[in-house]
Amino acid sequence: MRSIYKYLLGKDADSIQNNKFKSEDWDAWCDFIKNTKDNTHLNIVNNSTGQNMCFMAIVFCKGIITEQLITAQHFYIQKSIVGDFVTFYGTIDTTIIYENNKLRHPQLMVVSQISPFSDLFESAWDLMQKYYPNCCYVSYRTLTIIPTEPQFQNKTIYELLFGYEGKLKTNYFGDRHFTPEDF
Repeated sequence: MRSIYKYLLGKDADSIQNNKFKSEDWDAWCDFIKNTKDNTHLNIVNNSTGQNMCFMAIVFCKGIITEQLITAQHFYIQKSIVGDFVTFYGTIDTTIIYENNKLRHPQLMVVSQISPFSDLFESAWDLMQKYYPNCCYVSYRTLTIIPTEPQFQNKTIYELLFGYEGKLKTNYFGDRHFTPEDF
């Protein structure tokens, strides 16, 4: 944890963000997406946007549509542009159709290697190790910590490393202390 704080001190978020798509990291990320599409069964897309402090990929996993239920499962791979920090999580979106009304349940965030994303956590870690051999996985528990130092302006570690203005879902399932060493 102290290493993340030490790393963040003196970083200028705006200048890092302004150079996001001009960096060698961006080129490596694009290679990662292309090679993953070409060489695996994963339905992966690049979803990196300008406002976030990370490169992000989404793996489309599964969806179910019936007359009474709509579900979608996605797996997110994020690589910080602040440093070699990565994190992964899955989401499950569920909508129940009841008497022609759509009742959307709060999104569920899956934060560890459990079904339906059990294989993806290990696959994503193997891929990150291949493309970013010095990367460090940041657990959900660490991502939710709000540093007490005033220069971090009450932002979570997630906001500082990955989300900038993003927020993590509090409706989560799984081991929030999970790291790839658990494989």
